[in-house]
Amino acid sequence: MKGSALIMEFENRAALDAYLEKEPYVVAGVWQKIEVETMNVVLINGEKRQ
Repeated sequence: MKGSALIMEFENRAALDAYLEKEPYVVAGVWQKIEVETMNVVLINGEKRQ
């Protein structure tokens, strides 16, 4: 596997960090590198589109 991506939403950085502290693959050391980037969300007629 060359890589993978997860697109997730958190209220703030502290919430993300709390999630990562318990995430099974992170805890087990499966991921060698984790990159976190901010992403803009597009709203259409006031609704999030996935």
